[in-house]
Amino acid sequence: MKLLLTAFDPFGGDKVNPALEAVRLVSEKVGNVVVVKLEVPTVFRKSIATVATAIAKEKPDAVLCIGQAGGRYDITHGIEAAIAAIGEYEKDIRTAEGQTH
Repeated sequence: MKLLLTAFDPFGGDKVNPALEAVRLVSEKVGNVVVVKLEVPTVFRKSIATVATAIAKEKPDAVLCIGQAGGRYDITHGIEAAIAAIGEYEKDIRTAEGQTH
């Protein structure tokens, strides 16, 4: 089995992203699971393209995206909550210099 494990690069002025640091600590093989780790850029649309490219290349059996939500102290449950969070944080989406979303 192969797992694609992702986390965003540091963003919002932070020098580190705890989610990315946690992903980096995961072994490359856990039991019979091969873990492929991916650092995802926090650039709108480029992040999606980066993950999609990795999925096409690695052909994982599962994808687990780890993230940090500053100010939240609980795990976000369910797709509905994740979609609501997108609207809540839309104003925080950043665009890299020279790139548009």
